[in-house]
Amino acid sequence: MRTVLCTSPHVRHPAVLQADFEDRRGLMYSFVPIGLLSLAAVIRQSGLCEALLFDINDAINDRRVDPAGEFYCAAAELICSLEPDVVGFMTECDSYHHVLQICAEIRRFRPSAVIILGGPHASTTAAVTLARWNCIDAICVGEGERTVLPLVESLLSVERRNVPGAVLRSRNGEILNGGPAHLVDDLDSLPVPAFEMYEPKEDEEIFLEVGRGCPFACTFCSTAPYWERRHRVKSPQRIVAELSRVENLYGPRRFHFTHDLFTTDRRWALAVSEAIALLDAVPAWTCSARADRVDPELLQQMAKGGCNAIYYGVESGSSRILTTIKKEIPWDVTLRAIDNSISVGIQANAGLVVGFPEDDEDSVRETFDAYTQLLARGAKPVHIFGFCPFNGAASFDAKDLRGTQKHFLDIPLPSSVDTANRQLIVDDPVLFSVYRRLATSTLRSIAPGFIEGIDEFTPLVESCLLPSLIFVGLGVSMLDLYKGWLSWISARNEKLDRPEHRRFYGGALQYATYLFDRAQQLEDIRPDLVPYLDLLQRSFASAASTDLSPLSMATYRSGVMPPDVLRSRIEEGCLVAAEQVVGSFDCEWDLSELLAWTCKQSIPAPRLCRCGYVLQRTGDQSGVRLLQVAPAVLELLESLRHKPLDAASLWAERVHEPCLLTAAGIDGVVQTMVEAGGAGLVRIQ
Repeated sequence: MRTVLCTSPHVRHPAVLQADFEDRRGLMYSFVPIGLLSLAAVIRQSGLCEALLFDINDAINDRRVDPAGEFYCAAAELICSLEPDVVGFMTECDSYHHVLQICAEIRRFRPSAVIILGGPHASTTAAVTLARWNCIDAICVGEGERTVLPLVESLLSVERRNVPGAVLRSRNGEILNGGPAHLVDDLDSLPVPAFEMYEPKEDEEIFLEVGRGCPFACTFCSTAPYWERRHRVKSPQRIVAELSRVENLYGPRRFHFTHDLFTTDRRWALAVSEAIALLDAVPAWTCSARADRVDPELLQQMAKGGCNAIYYGVESGSSRILTTIKKEIPWDVTLRAIDNSISVGIQANAGLVVGFPEDDEDSVRETFDAYTQLLARGAKPVHIFGFCPFNGAASFDAKDLRGTQKHFLDIPLPSSVDTANRQLIVDDPVLFSVYRRLATSTLRSIAPGFIEGIDEFTPLVESCLLPSLIFVGLGVSMLDLYKGWLSWISARNEKLDRPEHRRFYGGALQYATYLFDRAQQLEDIRPDLVPYLDLLQRSFASAASTDLSPLSMATYRSGVMPPDVLRSRIEEGCLVAAEQVVGSFDCEWDLSELLAWTCKQSIPAPRLCRCGYVLQRTGDQSGVRLLQVAPAVLELLESLRHKPLDAASLWAERVHEPCLLTAAGIDGVVQTMVEAGGAGLVRIQ
């Protein structure tokens, strides 16, 4: 007997925006599904059946499942090719519509297979899901390690019976609810997750579960109720053993410690950090924490133990809203946690939310101001999310089904499929509550698209962080920048006849263009901001990925010919060609300090000095490098744009032009070629 455990689709929002909603490779996050690996270990240990893992995100990225084709059919066929007797899917709220439709196709291709869903979203919608989707046989509610084996046995038996921790469909179609299962008291008693079943990408971060449950009662949260608000942890020794297991399999890795609140128990967090610090090679790891549950001593020890980033759920800049949602952490406590984290080398990340039913324009402005303060203090990334009512949260009201919207970002599927999906979501606001927005009409009146565009705005700000903060310094608030962006991008998308569900979305290139247009309209703007934004636009337009890291000429020297050999070949008259140069920019301002700027630094003064900037495709073609070069190098690359040339021919072509490249004769041309070759910008043919 064979069980296939499947991940759920997890789309990379910035990549979709960067690709302008085109279907490209690399649009999905591929990650270790720690919950599935834990279940796989339980199944394997039992000997009940064989367990396999299927990562749909990896299948989409390498086009074994093509979003442009018969997406659900192709995914189901690929899963069924593994000949499963049981198919299990992890579920997330924002991809539930995809999972359900894949399951429907699996039922068509392999009618005898048992199909089980698990995870927070399926758990909170179990009865409704089974009632509305006949293809689903059962849902594992809550923790699965104690439930999965008796559930599989029941589903494969002649007469299906109730199983604690599961809602299942009987042979005659009756829905059976076995009630809750007891939580696992000792997490160390669980088998080590089957990490060997998953081969991560080279630089992929590994998820490592260190504990479960949060004891707090924030009204908007669905994960704390999922774990019954019981805080349980693995021992430091067990965590170190799992770290060692992963590194033995994959080599040195970065880790994300999955736990709703790593610092709930201060003594335990210290013990874990101290145990990791004793390792010969201390791995880097990240975690989540509350701002009122950290202190300088704890943060210092966490940093020594390898922690290099903490996510803080700040939620709101309004004390009134924080009281309403039962997360009353004073603002000065939050800022102190951010500062203390950064001071010991831990990058602070933060999340904020707007659109609570109790939000008004004042509280929204306070939250945007808080967002700006967090960025200025060095927190990154900081994300503002639109509030949505999660099934299972205390604030969820199944009787209040208003606010379902079609304006959201999704996998780029064919238009007819995408349109049908959005209608499916609107027609079932209970199963797909993540797409509901309960913001008041007052809040929506702040600007057209205020709620629709909010989820994707703050990553754009961070792609152009310095220019955005320069605008703030001129008295343009971050909220005003957002309102202006909504007006600008909606007008652009309407002109381009984009679908309505994309009206308030754009990528980093469009945001840089918006700031460029806005900067040109200001009289008192600093003189180097417009060329800086021009350079950002060129960079984003050339980039194949969303991660564009500016580099100086001196830092890129991999795979180039030694200078003495290069000079000798050039002096011999060999032809020289530009190497993967996709763009260049001649600027009268030195932008190097702006490009190198980081948060918490003062914004450098404008510096008048002619400089060249070059955009070069990386060796693997996946990205673009930005290099600052001497003006003569820029002139050289311009001369080589159409054809390769030797030094003498190039000098002869341009000797009568006023330029730096030929001013020092052929020797000057040779020297410039050597400098460009040393930076990997030209090659000898």
